[in-house]
Amino acid sequence: MFMASRTTDGSTYNSAEFGPNLDITLKPIRRTPIESNDSSKRRYLTFGIGYRYLINLDKPSENRMILELTPRYYLPWGILASDGNRFELRIIRGDLTWRYRNRLSLERSFNIKFLQFTPYAQGEVYYYSQFGLWNKDSYAFGLIVPLHRRFEIKPYFQHDNDSRSSTPHVNALGLTLYLYF
Repeated sequence: MFMASRTTDGSTYNSAEFGPNLDITLKPIRRTPIESNDSSKRRYLTFGIGYRYLINLDKPSENRMILELTPRYYLPWGILASDGNRFELRIIRGDLTWRYRNRLSLERSFNIKFLQFTPYAQGEVYYYSQFGLWNKDSYAFGLIVPLHRRFEIKPYFQHDNDSRSSTPHVNALGLTLYLYF
């Protein structure tokens, strides 16, 4: 996977993020109820290793090494529960810090005639080593809509709480485009 994104939160944070990721997965044991172009959702366990470079306009640039482990569980009624565990080594201005993120997601696919979509809800908490505390949490709700076997869009609403930010609460609407090759 290769990721490229651009973010603006008000006038205080502008960045571009780039980097590759290698995901290693266990094969599925049975057919899964989730329909998605993302093959990792059909796997019970994914281990990922990656690198990100963040170019910031109003902050120092950042290098990140990423390790991820995501087990997935299939619950009754076709609901997929994912527990994403992400460890990031961060180098900012030559200083090394780390951050741990834990994200719990619930999603379920629906087919109505020719329309397929997957509503989801997720919550994520962040632990920052430089502060020695859990100081950020994030909640998101949205839909994943396949447009073609190679394209998906994800409109969403996200609410962030960050106790160490000058803007401690942020509400955002977003749209993500996924391309599969």
